[in-house]
Amino acid sequence: MFEEIKKEFTLFKLLVFLLTVAVSIYLLGIFWQFLGNFSDVIVIVLVAWLLSFIIEPLVDMVSTITKLAKLWAALIVYIFFAALFTAIIFILLPTVTSQFQSLSVLIPRSLNAFPNFAKTWNSLVGHSFENLIGFLPSVATIFVDIILILVLSFYLILDKEKINAEAYKLAPKTGTET
Repeated sequence: MFEEIKKEFTLFKLLVFLLTVAVSIYLLGIFWQFLGNFSDVIVIVLVAWLLSFIIEPLVDMVSTITKLAKLWAALIVYIFFAALFTAIIFILLPTVTSQFQSLSVLIPRSLNAFPNFAKTWNSLVGHSFENLIGFLPSVATIFVDIILILVLSFYLILDKEKINAEAYKLAPKTGTET
């Protein structure tokens, strides 16, 4: 009789364990769906934090060298990177434009040699431009996300000490004080 009770108790423990696993998986799925609603925000915050983590040593170096406040040093670093990015775009833009112009001259010559291919290619290009028009709102969203990342990383650099202090206040204390 004792062996039977022991076997039933073991089966009961196994049942409880399997039910716990099943409920945990179900709750994890619900939590994952909930996080999916905020995935864009989470990615923006993580990328902004990473950018601030990378740029902060430069801000500290500029602040130390110039004896400026952290705000002004951060502005100098961000303006420098904005100018660098703008210069790269203006250097590459004429090259890319000339390549597209060369391509626009080369394509009609190639299409004249292959008439059957031309009809297929023209329909393909038409569909590509339709897809491009549908893609433009995504580009605008990416642009807004980049601006948000830059602004958020700027504030993360400036308020690092305050953010850390608040995070330490929220963290549980180790041990109990009596």
